[in-house]
Amino acid sequence: CTIFLTGQFIQNFPDLVEEIITNGHEVGNHSYSHPHFTNLEIDGKNNSRTYVNQNYLQSQLNRTDSLFYNLTKKHMMPFWRAPFGEINREILFWAAELGYRHIGWSYHCDSWDWVEDINSELYRTAEDIKNHFLQLEQKDGLNGKIILMHLGSERSEDFPYQTLGELIDSLKSKGYTFKKISELLKQQSS
Repeated sequence: CTIFLTGQFIQNFPDLVEEIITNGHEVGNHSYSHPHFTNLEIDGKNNSRTYVNQNYLQSQLNRTDSLFYNLTKKHMMPFWRAPFGEINREILFWAAELGYRHIGWSYHCDSWDWVEDINSELYRTAEDIKNHFLQLEQKDGLNGKIILMHLGSERSEDFPYQTLGELIDSLKSKGYTFKKISELLKQQSS
């Protein structure tokens, strides 16, 4: 699959990054520090935050790629995912100047695994998350879908990754295959 890493993750978990590479996954850029790039959470609009300019955005991406290169001797794939999915035209343009194509996730395919407050109406247990994707598979199919899941969260228990193996096995038994973003894009262009 394709995994989007922050620079801070690369710094804090170099052994995991090497394991990701060894296991054949491709790595995209998720910024250095996972900042908010727009005011979406404040006012519902995707206007860039006052501190976000071309230099700021590009340094977030370049710093992350440099850390990845220093560790793996490879550059990241030319894909990036904006933290919180916060993008607008200028942000996309600035990233594209560095050769990055933005990759989001599919509608209804946010796992909500990042919500740690069990009292939040957005909270989903690991079992709920697995069942959500299995129900989507039955109703609409998951062909070509990009699922949003995280390598970690602030949860103290009930970690969604614990049911990921069951979800993958169930989908594979129904004939689904899992692809890297580069493979999906190659299929689209042919």
